[in-house]
Amino acid sequence: MKKIIKSITNALTKVQENNRGVATLRFDVVKRAVERGEFEKIICEYHMTDDYVRDSVDDFGRGEKSKESLLQYFGWLKPSCWVQVREKDGKRYYEISVEFHSNLAYSVIVPMA
Repeated sequence: MKKIIKSITNALTKVQENNRGVATLRFDVVKRAVERGEFEKIICEYHMTDDYVRDSVDDFGRGEKSKESLLQYFGWLKPSCWVQVREKDGKRYYEISVEFHSNLAYSVIVPMA
């Protein structure tokens, strides 16, 4: 996990100089980190289609997913990626947001070193 942590800390250091808490990451860096398994889990935030009934039944695609389900989109879509520090139950972690389109977004959770 060293490579993605280094990329994250470098990006966050640059933006903290401007008092911002969110930093952008290059999508190819995120893709390689996912391919190497440098994450704790991947969560689909939403995946909407033109079929609202199906989406509603499917809970809009929300939930934990495999790395393959995320990597399939990197081949034909170029996402916007950004990272921020989050905290849950006293545990701090990096959350990389990967947004492919207005109807498809994932979060990649990376534990802090």
